[in-house]
Amino acid sequence: MAEETVSQDQSTNKLVWTDSWSVGIPILDKQNKELMVTINHLHQVYADKYEKEDILTIIHQLYSYCTTHTSAEENILRGRKSEFLEFQEIHHAIFLDYIIEVEQKVSQGNLEVVSELLDFLNTWWNEHILKIDRDSLL
Repeated sequence: MAEETVSQDQSTNKLVWTDSWSVGIPILDKQNKELMVTINHLHQVYADKYEKEDILTIIHQLYSYCTTHTSAEENILRGRKSEFLEFQEIHHAIFLDYIIEVEQKVSQGNLEVVSELLDFLNTWWNEHILKIDRDSLL
């Protein structure tokens, strides 16, 4: 499989969806597009003057995405009796634990973690969504 990397509009630093990123399951693609929108929103908020509440709202969106998306994805893999299920469950738990950790830090006023969160999300998109998910689901 050809290696995909994040496509970004260099003038805005936004992720731009391409059909080559599809995992072939419409509900999962829709959820991944929603994640992409959330990541883009976080980039925009981070670039502008932002408040703790702005970041917490986005973190809550990430938490919601994670619980909804990972449940759907794991159910599909479970139904297929996929060898990737356990690996995916571990990665999903890492994502969720990290989001919870960042939420706690931001709630305590530590906004320095926002740049780390952006790095984490960009890596997640490149390494998990575009590689692991595609390998597991296609």
